[in-house]
Amino acid sequence: MMVERQLFKIILIGTALLTGTLLTGFTFVHDMFAQGKAHKGILSLIAWVIYSVLLWGHYQKRLAWP
Repeated sequence: MMVERQLFKIILIGTALLTGTLLTGFTFVHDMFAQGKAHKGILSLIAWVIYSVLLWGHYQKRLAWP
């Protein structure tokens, strides 16, 4: 249980950093979805969605336990 707790703390920190990176990218890079950069932006958004769903599911399951 302790290893799982540490793993989800690391995933939470990584998701927070990815969120900050995406927000600053959308703010300062005006052509984020340009021809040469589109795949990086799309894959980063997909990763953010996957990590967010993983964390949401983990905390929902954790709250459901008595």
